[in-house]
Amino acid sequence: NKGADDEIPMAGVPHHAASQYIQRLLDQGFRVAICEQMADPSKVRGIVPREVVRVVTPAVAFDDAGLEARQNCYLVAVEREGDAYGIAALDATTGELVACEAGDEGAALAELVRLDPRELLVGPGTDAVARAFAERRPRAPLRESTASLDDEGAREVLDAVLPTGEAARVCPSALAGRAAARCLELLRACEPGRTLPIARLVPYELGDTVVLDEATQGHLELVRTLAGEEHGSLLRQIDATVTAPGARLLRKRILAPKTQVAEIRRRLDGVELFVTQPGLRAEVRRCLEEVADVERLAVKLAMDRASPRDLGTLRRTLLTLPRLEAALADCPDPS
Repeated sequence: NKGADDEIPMAGVPHHAASQYIQRLLDQGFRVAICEQMADPSKVRGIVPREVVRVVTPAVAFDDAGLEARQNCYLVAVEREGDAYGIAALDATTGELVACEAGDEGAALAELVRLDPRELLVGPGTDAVARAFAERRPRAPLRESTASLDDEGAREVLDAVLPTGEAARVCPSALAGRAAARCLELLRACEPGRTLPIARLVPYELGDTVVLDEATQGHLELVRTLAGEEHGSLLRQIDATVTAPGARLLRKRILAPKTQVAEIRRRLDGVELFVTQPGLRAEVRRCLEEVADVERLAVKLAMDRASPRDLGTLRRTLLTLPRLEAALADCPDPS
């Protein structure tokens, strides 16, 4: 009734620009329910029935416009039992699910800061570590999960998404498994009726990497300077990667250096190869420049959200792979 004396102001947004408005809400920490008409309006009398088809949150979003290509988009859950904390991180855009157990509040807080989640899901009894995290990362929204979840309930949630028994076999910590189940529970609620593209749970030990607390990360200016800027950080200075997955991997390795000597030497051997073989390095880089973000493309395909442009990008990537394989086959040291 626009123009009438009792005009009702519109609260909608243009359909073609919905993603922009949704992203504004996500940037402010809101969750957004996406509803669709479930019947043909021309065949329905009265109000057309609608249903919520999915929910997007700051950490459960698949729109490229709102994603940082060179950084993971983590939903992190934290559980507590006694002095121990279970921590799980889910990147719904790549299908990555990892989990660990921290022995005390300090170690848990350091790991949460390292993961730098877009959203933190806090379980019962984790108020202290949640408050400490909020002081350090005030922009990351906190979601309280008050529903009780025991070990058996967590296994049921995990088995509903992962191959049956996989989580119990690979995850030695029941507390870490509960945190992983919290992440999957939220993702299932956001994507009702869909098969989730999570293939496996990868456990890890905090002792496998150097634990760098927030102060250490800040003083070393690993991914941010003391002023909080990415420009001028170590990562920005050395990041010469040409693919988004490569950039994300480099960021992880800087924030969590390995402690095992064999793994360190293996990585250094790889660096040495490409330093001493400049021709091979140049050819591999030329090939990688044609490689898209396959991790996120694969998830969009699995979720039936790939656009024609995405499919064209994937085709170009697949056509590049034989060249890349041929370049690596000519490597003087295949090991």
